[in-house]
Amino acid sequence: DPRLGFETGAVESTEFERSLEGAKELAAKAGFQAGDAGIVISNSGRNALPVEMALRMKHAGMKVIALTNFEQSRSSESRHPMGKRLFEVTDEIIDNHCPRGDAAVTIPGIPHAIGPLSTLVGAAILHSVLMEAAASLVRKGVSPGVLASANVGNVTPLSVRQQLSAYAGRIRYYREGGR
Repeated sequence: DPRLGFETGAVESTEFERSLEGAKELAAKAGFQAGDAGIVISNSGRNALPVEMALRMKHAGMKVIALTNFEQSRSSESRHPMGKRLFEVTDEIIDNHCPRGDAAVTIPGIPHAIGPLSTLVGAAILHSVLMEAAASLVRKGVSPGVLASANVGNVTPLSVRQQLSAYAGRIRYYREGGR
């Protein structure tokens, strides 16, 4: 959702993540289903929207995983009306171990640290989780649907369309007929 990035503005994004506004709409768009697993990402783990999304996932019968900065979250006060932080409402926690405030570099003359790491570390963690999930499925005799790069081998737009069509109602960037 563009409101979660800075596409609508940094202040607007910050306000959106701190409020419950939009949780119902975002959950409806996501189409949560019992038996699914979901990952909620929040470096601080304290804002209302990610906590509410995790609660809605659990209510739908999903397994919920938090990707968060456990040390920072544990030492922060929740902004959710229930007073819970993300790690307190999920089934599993993946700790990104990033520095507090998601800032890695101190530069003399700048009053606060800069250099966020959570996006880089989070991407590496998520890709690792997906690769291990695929390997686990293969060990169980299940062939996971892995989308190959469209820039290698004989991958064509038609083969990508055919592979994604099984998930047409579940992948928001999939468009039937390629539109």
